Order: sequence, then structure tokens, then C-alpha cells
Amino acid sequence: ALAGVGALTASAMLYLLGVWLRRLPDKFSTEAQRERIARTRSKACEWLPWLLVLAPLPVGGTIIIVAGFFRLRPALTAAVLLASEALWRAMPYLR
Repeated sequence: ALAGVGALTASAMLYLLGVWLRRLPDKFSTEAQRERIARTRSKACEWLPWLLVLAPLPVGGTIIIVAGFFRLRPALTAAVLLASEALWRAMPYLR
């Protein structure tokens, strides 16, 4: 249970890192790059909730940061992360 709470806390921090990184294109990107990010955001909002199921895996941190960067709804993100983390932690007991 303690590992699950720690993982969820780390997930929240990674999501906030993604939200913070969202400000960087306004400072460092060209207009064309910003338009490409905007186009990618619409597609990302379609498939990111499905990819968040992989958050407990080693690549999950990157997926959580991307969810924050593309401003996926926090409630949806939290629900998917909570469900996937609970299932991941319960998997050894489900055999």
C-alpha cells in the first residue's frame, strides 16, 4: 500500500512537471513548431488516456509527463492512474 501511495505521489509530480514544461514552447519555439504542437494535442488527447494504463511500467513516467504537457484533464488522468496503479499492485495476488 505504501508503494502505491508513493507511486501515485510521483505520478502527480510528473504530471505537474508536464504542465510546467507546457510553458516552454511559448519561449523557445517558432510559430510553425507551436502550430505542430497544437495539431498534435488533438490527436494526443484521443490516445493518451489509453496509454496511461501503462503508467506503472518503466516508460510510464514519460507518458505521464506527456499527459501534463498536452493538458489532459486532471480528473481523467487521476482516475486512469489510480486504476492502473491499483491493478498493477494487485496483480501478484490475482493468480
